[in-house]
Amino acid sequence: MVITKDSAVAKIFKELLKAPKTQKATTVSTSVEFFKEKGIIVNLDGDISFIFIKDKTVDKSCSIQGSFIISAICSPLSDTDVTITFTDDAACINGIEFPTSEISEDKLDSLATIAAPHITFTNEQLSKIEKDFDITLGNYFISPTMVDVMSFAVNEGNLYRFNSSSACWKISNVEADVDKVQLEQDYGHTTKIWTMPHKIFDFMKIADTTKVYFTDYNSILVDSNEFFLQFNCRNTKTTKFKSYLNYINSVPEKTVKLAPLFKAKKFFDKIVENTYQLEEDINAVIKFTSGKGFDITIDSGKISFECSDISITKEFELNTSVIKYLLDNLSEDTIVTDRDNGEMELIDGNSHYFIVNFNQD
Repeated sequence: MVITKDSAVAKIFKELLKAPKTQKATTVSTSVEFFKEKGIIVNLDGDISFIFIKDKTVDKSCSIQGSFIISAICSPLSDTDVTITFTDDAACINGIEFPTSEISEDKLDSLATIAAPHITFTNEQLSKIEKDFDITLGNYFISPTMVDVMSFAVNEGNLYRFNSSSACWKISNVEADVDKVQLEQDYGHTTKIWTMPHKIFDFMKIADTTKVYFTDYNSILVDSNEFFLQFNCRNTKTTKFKSYLNYINSVPEKTVKLAPLFKAKKFFDKIVENTYQLEEDINAVIKFTSGKGFDITIDSGKISFECSDISITKEFELNTSVIKYLLDNLSEDTIVTDRDNGEMELIDGNSHYFIVNFNQD
């Protein structure tokens, strides 16, 4: 069989070598199983349990143990195609001989298939939402399995996507083809959440279209013409999510615009660009004074901005990288309102951002 250097199969193998930011979303192989005229299963030692690469050019069924085979396949792919030659008990890849063992093709029959996906994404739709992964990067030191992830939640048959950190949650509609009938049949009267690491997203970008199915045993199935994989999700905060949904469905009593904070955009751009890479993200205390302006305090350093348009007096603390994300992605017309327990909500169209109160018990 031949793996051409610019093929989807080659891109999938190369993606396996890249390290994720999300804990336990690694793609180091434990074994690789070839199935004649069907494809290749790469078994993994993490929450992504396997990936089935669809390739009908496979010309022998066998299994190879270990992780080095992935490196052997990928090493020449940047320059040339790779030929895998099989004998009775070995496979030769780029001059390297690997011992093989027999395998039953019945294993393919046990793979789940997606007859009716809950969501179908195009590549263009994926590219529009990828930036939201950045909200969760601040989880690195407090919740490593929730770093660089996107979550999907169903509540009473409605589907939402959100990105959450200790500083900020973003909740919005799913910008894709959602099968509401299938969702209501499967989860019509429940609230469930599934998390997807950026690593899976990177595999999805290789395909033109991908189908996603949420199982009732807390995993995600992803299918395309190029591959099929399963990811075992981590639990997340269902109660917190439902409380934020209550806010989304209520009318805020008093609102102001986010516009004044944009005076500090250049400041936050430079601060985030020049922080220690191996330290936790910096928190900033922002104090608004009605009719005067606002102060930003980081550790013992303070910078002040004059702004007579400010109509509230309020102090809050927020992660600097999240502030940068908000100023990069929101408009000056974004609405800001107070919520319970000192939290704040930012409303930008159909997207809702909830700023967590760091001082809350």
